[in-house]
Amino acid sequence: MKVDFIRDMKAEMHEALSESGIRIPIRSDFNTMLLDYLTIHKKIIKPIPRKVQVNPDFEKAISGHQKKVEIEKIQNRLQEGLDVNMFQNKRLFQSKFHDHLLYEWNIYHFHLSLNQIKKKFVKQVNHLLFAFIKDDIAILLGTETHKKGIFADTIWIEILAKHFPEQLDEYHAKDTLDFTPHVNSVERQLLWDKGYTLGMTKVGDKIYVSPGIGRTTSGHSSLVVMQSHNIIRWVGYLTKCFETHWDKACDALGIPSDCDLKLIIGDVTLEIIERKSLKTILVFPNEIPGLAIV
Repeated sequence: MKVDFIRDMKAEMHEALSESGIRIPIRSDFNTMLLDYLTIHKKIIKPIPRKVQVNPDFEKAISGHQKKVEIEKIQNRLQEGLDVNMFQNKRLFQSKFHDHLLYEWNIYHFHLSLNQIKKKFVKQVNHLLFAFIKDDIAILLGTETHKKGIFADTIWIEILAKHFPEQLDEYHAKDTLDFTPHVNSVERQLLWDKGYTLGMTKVGDKIYVSPGIGRTTSGHSSLVVMQSHNIIRWVGYLTKCFETHWDKACDALGIPSDCDLKLIIGDVTLEIIERKSLKTILVFPNEIPGLAIV
């Protein structure tokens, strides 16, 4: 039997984004297509229920905020697990659009408008809501107008450090007392735009490794590039295993040698399944027991 896991992966990526209304070309270069897919996927906020917390200082101001309705709409949708991506930047689905704020600090920003354009995004307005978002929690940090340096202002990390320190504890570089260069928000944004990652952020007397790690000189998220390399290595390893040691690989996995295998994007991670039974045979990043390919 022959396998073509790269072909499978390309088709899966194309279909996965097409279901969300996103067009991604099936490229001949697997590496480029994978980076495109992972870059878009990283910026998309999964529509799953989250515990929503609010910066106490900001919470007091919401009731009298001119964008109260919009803020509460986003807050409710995050709690209920509904889609909030329409409030993001309209270039979200462009693989060449990179969000430095997200790549460095895991912080998203939303446009505070309910005027939806072409069903995908709300009107891009001057009032923005900033939020720290993970799979289980969303923290509304505050609002600000669109101005120079606002996307690189440490005020958002300072709010986390002051009111939600548990979210930053794992990133605290306890043995680091200081680092250089010291930059302001405008200078930090300029460095980000030029492709530099500072890697650390100073808040008060503490140094934090940037939660999002940062970006590479190509502009891509460092985490995306690492994930891409790991996937390419895994797909290449499995392809070589089955091409050169089919019977041995099947025996190690406890599957019949006449099986028909396919790579899919599963609910949690990549999976190798048997086409007819749809049984999961192997999941990323696990390897075939006892079969190492150099």
